[in-house]
Amino acid sequence: GWGGPQCVTRLRPNQLVFTELFNSAHLADNLDHLRKMLPRFGHSLLTDRRGSLWLFGGYSLSHGPLNDIRLFDTKNNTWMQVTIDSTNDANMPQGRYFHAAEIVQSKREIFVYGGLTQKETNVPGVS
Repeated sequence: GWGGPQCVTRLRPNQLVFTELFNSAHLADNLDHLRKMLPRFGHSLLTDRRGSLWLFGGYSLSHGPLNDIRLFDTKNNTWMQVTIDSTNDANMPQGRYFHAAEIVQSKREIFVYGGLTQKETNVPGVS
């Protein structure tokens, strides 16, 4: 196989390779908007009829469980923070990761189910 930053270094059989998947210090100038996104795992990513991607929650090593909503415009390759004006904080799901989510196109709603919270407990039910 091949490895290295440009994938041009021939690797020996059984050679262990470590790859850093994301480092914001190495972003190209035209991807600068990604510096504002917190790296995360355990999030949900949904698609709508237009092909846009909706991201909810996840776990950040620096901030813990997240409950933010982001929208990725696949036509312009840009992320936007989504704010929910009509929902009070009591109705907004708490930060969570390793949950399930589904978008209901006809209602223009995202349903979030289960997951882990700050206390790392299982959260049953729909939010």
